[in-house]
Amino acid sequence: MPYAPVHGGPVIWHTPTGHYSLLVEAAPLPAQHGHPEEVLLALQDVTELRKTQAQLQHAVSLRDEFLTVASHELKTPLTPLQLKLQSPVKDAQSAQTLEALRERVVRTAETVSGQVRKMTTLINDLLEVTQLTGPSAPLRLEDVDLADVVRDSVERFEAQAAKAGCQLIVDAAPGAVGRWDRHRLDQVVSSLLSNALKYGPGRPVTLRVERLRDRARLSVRDEGIGISPGSLQAIFEKFTRAVSTRHYGGLGLGLFITRQIVEAHHGTLRAESQPGQGATFIVELPTA
Repeated sequence: MPYAPVHGGPVIWHTPTGHYSLLVEAAPLPAQHGHPEEVLLALQDVTELRKTQAQLQHAVSLRDEFLTVASHELKTPLTPLQLKLQSPVKDAQSAQTLEALRERVVRTAETVSGQVRKMTTLINDLLEVTQLTGPSAPLRLEDVDLADVVRDSVERFEAQAAKAGCQLIVDAAPGAVGRWDRHRLDQVVSSLLSNALKYGPGRPVTLRVERLRDRARLSVRDEGIGISPGSLQAIFEKFTRAVSTRHYGGLGLGLFITRQIVEAHHGTLRAESQPGQGATFIVELPTA
């Protein structure tokens, strides 16, 4: 006669070496040929399967969260952009003088340009992640002085820093030279500097370049809201934020991209922070 197996759910098996997930199945064996009735048990180790399942569920959750945030972030600049593009017609109908019309058009153009730049940044971040997580693009290595890269980035950010009320303090003596990709390092400095201005408005931001024995170190210090200890590692993951998306926006890709670039140079990136006491991001790159 056929044996009907009895399926059980996964159980957790605790051992001195760890915890294991086991899938248990049981089937009764009827008494026959002088043998008493017995139960046949089959145990299957599904520990790795459960881990993979949890990872896939987490990945799906991140994807869904990302799609929600990306949709919101891309729509956010579209609404004022659409309204602003409608205003020149109204301005032309209501302006009393040509000078007044000119001033309104200039203001509208500046607002539209700002929204377009924001959308361009978001789209570039998405493209950057695709490139960095796909086949690695070769780095264009050349002799680069990290202090020069920092000073160039600071010069570009002066207007943005002034708008945020942040004083930029640079301590970058020349001599921290290595074989690096200048464009990619500029992305790293720009990302960390933009981050500092975003989360520490109204307070100074300090950028320091040091030459160690066989490494160069860049530190970017802000005096903003800080980061909780539990988020110091998570902030470098894709689509992860340590703050409310509603208040700060963004796709949660900036620090992920920055870390990928640093690691492509065989360097390291870490953060030191306490809530309410600002944050310091430290990049170390090999000079050899």
